[in-house]
Amino acid sequence: MITKLKKIIKNMLGRGISELEYLEAHGFRHGKNFQYYSGHPIDSNWPWLISVGDNVMLASDVRILAHDASVLYR
Repeated sequence: MITKLKKIIKNMLGRGISELEYLEAHGFRHGKNFQYYSGHPIDSNWPWLISVGDNVMLASDVRILAHDASVLYR
């Protein structure tokens, strides 16, 4: 699933849409002066569950996940 999503993002980027525009189109919200560096720091599987405030900068190697990918065992 992640590989498929990365291909979709890569295709959209090739057509002129940025990663941030993709995330915003899928519900990611951020305040004024939002910046990030290197890579894909925002969970692109669940962007509508993530919001950040004003004056936020994500440094290299920072990741924001909307889930912990854990499995519930009974």
